[in-house]
Amino acid sequence: MSSSKYSNFMSMNSEVVKDVMDITKQIKEEQENIEPDTEKITKLLYKQLVRGMELNAGYGRYYYKPY
Repeated sequence: MSSSKYSNFMSMNSEVVKDVMDITKQIKEEQENIEPDTEKITKLLYKQLVRGMELNAGYGRYYYKPY
């Protein structure tokens, strides 16, 4: 295994990372409300899951071939 000064994080899509961080912020804000909207939180969690899967699977990268 060759070592590199670059980590795997450098190859991640920065837009997706920003989206995941933004969704996390939205979830925390909603949870801090006096009466949090559980339906909104659930939708945000699923949205975060899907965007996170794009990071993990490399969706949108040149070498991603779903078929």
